Amino acid sequence: MQLQVAEVEVERASARGKSAPVTLFVALYVLAFMLTIVLHEVAHAVASALLGGQPVLHHVYVRHRLTSGWPAAAVAAAGPLFSLAQGLLFLALAPVASRWRPAARLFWLWLCAHGLMACFGYLLTSPFMRSGDVGKVAVLLELSAPVTWAFFGVGALGVLAVGAGVTRPLLELAPGPEQVADGRGRRRVILEIGIVPWCCCAVFVALLSYPASHWISYAHDLLSGAFLVGTWRRAARLEPPAIRSEPWSELARWPWFAALAGLSTLFALVLRQGIAVGW
Repeated sequence: MQLQVAEVEVERASARGKSAPVTLFVALYVLAFMLTIVLHEVAHAVASALLGGQPVLHHVYVRHRLTSGWPAAAVAAAGPLFSLAQGLLFLALAPVASRWRPAARLFWLWLCAHGLMACFGYLLTSPFMRSGDVGKVAVLLELSAPVTWAFFGVGALGVLAVGAGVTRPLLELAPGPEQVADGRGRRRVILEIGIVPWCCCAVFVALLSYPASHWISYAHDLLSGAFLVGTWRRAARLEPPAIRSEPWSELARWPWFAALAGLSTLFALVLRQGIAVGW
């Protein structure tokens, strides 16, 4: 009898170790997304300050005095270009992150994906949203329609590439190999590790951003994880990946939640009011 009880306890412990920590998945996604937003806006503010625009950095936008010509276009382009550099940097250093614990690897992956999406998303919308960063560049520099549609094409290809590129790395972070053994299980992993956090993030950041200066901020929150639709569809067609035996339940979660709380406080109480950037 004691042996049977011990076996049941081992099985329960094993199940806990392989359960999906969805709340941690949400925290990691939101933290990476919000950090990408802040860095994106800092890039706008720094570019404006360098060009004499006397910028004021806010949570989801930057106010400055440059409104025409190439200086304003340079400020508008600075955000997407920095986000692209962020994504490419984290992509290039992915072999380093591959040796880290699961939470750090997932956070690294989201920083890469959100950086690339912050650039490709603006390229994708450039023919339709002239108030977006790349749309502003097109207007200020009087770029032709074929050029903006070329931006659209690059953006569309980029979004598809991000969706395909994150599929296997996300599946490799599944809590256990049995969860990715079949197509249905792999899709469930993508749902838990990516799509649910994306939906939670869209609501949370939209509420935290209110009031934003333009509706495009809310559209950005809503569409930022659209690449995961392709990821979810592709997951079922892949071969089961190798899963490391690193139970998510053994990870310390509080540092990630504390970091998210700190960034959310900065976002809502400090950056919302605005910070003058200059030297």
